[in-house]
Amino acid sequence: MGRKKGKQSGLFGSKLKRSEFYTEISQHASQHNSTSRRSRPSSTITSPHDSSVPILSRPRIEVNVNQLRGLLRERILEDRQRDVSFRRTTSISSANMERANEAQSVKSEIETMNVGWLMDYDHRAALAGIESTENLNKDNSLEKMSIRALAPVMKEYVAACGVEYMHDTIAALSGESIYFLSSLCREIDDKIAYILGRHSHVHRLVLNGSDDAYQICELEEEIDSDNGNHLTATGLLSMADPFGSKASISAQNNHTEMVESWEALSLQHEEDTSYNTISTSEECNNLERIELRNFYTDDVQQFDQFLRKCSKLTHLSLARSLNSVTGQQILLWEDPNVMNGTGTLLDILPSLQILDLQGCQWLHFDLLRRFVERIMQTCQTRSISRGNSPSMALEMICVGGCCKYVSKQCQYLNEITNEKPLVCIRPPLKHRLS
Repeated sequence: MGRKKGKQSGLFGSKLKRSEFYTEISQHASQHNSTSRRSRPSSTITSPHDSSVPILSRPRIEVNVNQLRGLLRERILEDRQRDVSFRRTTSISSANMERANEAQSVKSEIETMNVGWLMDYDHRAALAGIESTENLNKDNSLEKMSIRALAPVMKEYVAACGVEYMHDTIAALSGESIYFLSSLCREIDDKIAYILGRHSHVHRLVLNGSDDAYQICELEEEIDSDNGNHLTATGLLSMADPFGSKASISAQNNHTEMVESWEALSLQHEEDTSYNTISTSEECNNLERIELRNFYTDDVQQFDQFLRKCSKLTHLSLARSLNSVTGQQILLWEDPNVMNGTGTLLDILPSLQILDLQGCQWLHFDLLRRFVERIMQTCQTRSISRGNSPSMALEMICVGGCCKYVSKQCQYLNEITNEKPLVCIRPPLKHRLS
């Protein structure tokens, strides 16, 4: 028996009616979907079989292309102005920061080198990386303690006891003790310079003048010579006078011995018949290292004579000293008696090894360049005439705290000198008197 075929028309009366109904639904759905893309749908909920649905058209917005271009140009202009303003603000802040860093750098270059640093500085040991271990302040002997107490009231002692008495008393000290006393004294004038420096057994000396002299030096004004409160070239020249130099022979021969009290020193002098003996066999030109700080003079001739009397100098510091007139005449001057008609400081001090010009605002790059080129030219000429390799005693020139352009051109100057002498802002290692 075969299987009976069931009813396939569903709820419709026949298959044909069902097919017509589905076709009508499909057409209505297609028409609705095509019209909904161009118009908004009605907010009224209607039956899907209702063909009379109102269609709301979407409002069209007309936009001018020129207006869009104008808006775009305005936006681009605003962005450019904002970028320019940002760059200007950044550049100003960067420039201010750079100037502040340069000012701080210049300030630190001067402050890091304490008074008396040149006295114990060994350039060759510094290049080899050997730190200086000498420090007189570590000595806590009674003599050093007395010197520390005397230095701040040195002027009061001179006013009370007199210049010659203080000179004769200081002459009993060793050369190292006198140097230590000079490194502690401040605002030294001609009298104290005479008391400390006019001794044949002193090889190192620090003369730190008044800060007022440096300010006057910067303004290039003339110091009142009658005032007597400043260190002058006249005082330096009288200090280096080779005649009448009083020095204790016992201090020269036994300069390493320490005394424990001033009373013991007086008893020792009473027993020593050679005390206060005038030594005329030695001149007062045995200085090997001298630091002149805050020193100003308008008498170049007398200062030149003083340097010529100190021909044994190997270390010279002119930190914060002289001005644009006197400083230039000390470094370079016209001299028909020397080679090429231009004399230099090395013609006066042929044994000079270290030259310190820190804080000298008058030292501009052109002057320093001419000085370096001149000493190199002189060295080459002398080596050719003598038939040997070029060599000079000068090993280092310190220019820290000078003109800003000078500090930036140290590398260029070192290419000229081949780092002999070495032109630097500060020494390779920091040697300080703490």
